Amino acid sequence: MYEINLLPPELQKKVAIDVSKMLVPLVVVVILIVMGGSYWLLQMKQYQAAAETARIDVRLNEISPLVRKIERMKRERLDGEKKIKTYRQITAQRVTFIPMLNAIAQTMPVDMWLTDISLENRREYAARGGFASPPGVLAMNEQPEDINNKPGNNTFSSDSKDNDPDGEEGVKEVPPPNLVVLKGVSYSPASVGVFINNLSGLPYFRNIDLIETSVKKLEGSIGQAFCIEARLREGKQDVSKS
Repeated sequence: MYEINLLPPELQKKVAIDVSKMLVPLVVVVILIVMGGSYWLLQMKQYQAAAETARIDVRLNEISPLVRKIERMKRERLDGEKKIKTYRQITAQRVTFIPMLNAIAQTMPVDMWLTDISLENRREYAARGGFASPPGVLAMNEQPEDINNKPGNNTFSSDSKDNDPDGEEGVKEVPPPNLVVLKGVSYSPASVGVFINNLSGLPYFRNIDLIETSVKKLEGSIGQAFCIEARLREGKQDVSKS
């Protein structure tokens, strides 16, 4: 059924809508919607961050053995580089005595053999001089020079602790030898003198001293045991490095 208002317009009842009363609830509703949306977004962000953190933790647990292996390899590489550096320093400062020993063997008389060869470093060494001493050797009343301060007589050492960033100690300094001690036996005293004279002609020695001689019984004959000290020239013991 339809209702028709037949009253004239001036008699019809007008319905008024109060917009101001509806605006306040509408603003409240909008504010609540915005706050709810913001809270929901914050919760989603927090959930995503927690999920990402858990994923990262799982990944870290998976790669932690690999990380430890890489760190160990890095330490081993650093140790290897230090050892290589030390080895190169030592080999660069090495002293080769093979040419000198070959020259000594070539100067020996046929009736002589060596029983002992030793290399020493003596800080105090006073040369006696003598017929087998080349010109310029020290006399007995002169002070021996400090060979460790001479050019070409470097000590074998690596970087010191002050230069090592890890604070590790370098290899211990070892001064190079400055004296060769030769002990042997000859069938005749003349061969000992010939041997000393031959040694004085070698470029490796600056002074040769006959320290001791004694009679030694050999099979069917008597020999001459001897001890000779030969001082090395600086930088001459490795004339022909190989």
